[in-house]
Amino acid sequence: HGELQRGTQSRHAKAVAREEWESDDGDRPLAHIGQIQAKRFLATMVPFAITEIYTSDAVRCYESIEQIARSLSINPVFSPSLSEYAFAKDKKSWNKLIRSEERRVGK
Repeated sequence: HGELQRGTQSRHAKAVAREEWESDDGDRPLAHIGQIQAKRFLATMVPFAITEIYTSDAVRCYESIEQIARSLSINPVFSPSLSEYAFAKDKKSWNKLIRSEERRVGK
């Protein structure tokens, strides 16, 4: 039998409010409370024995996983296809991507 692989997913930590951000939304960073949440994220995820991290290329998403990736020596895989824009543009393809990844990890 093959080794059981698990997957987990998470939304980014609390970002600066859209109304308060005047640049490109993809560049919108974490708010102060989001930075605190991101620091706590490592303790939350350690029990899952994470070996891979996939993230949107949005700044707030990267900032959310930066500490856990560094602490676990994981190079994150950045993908614009994991963004809310990709989802809004093509929900069917996005859901297909998620299902194929679930099959890949044995869910």
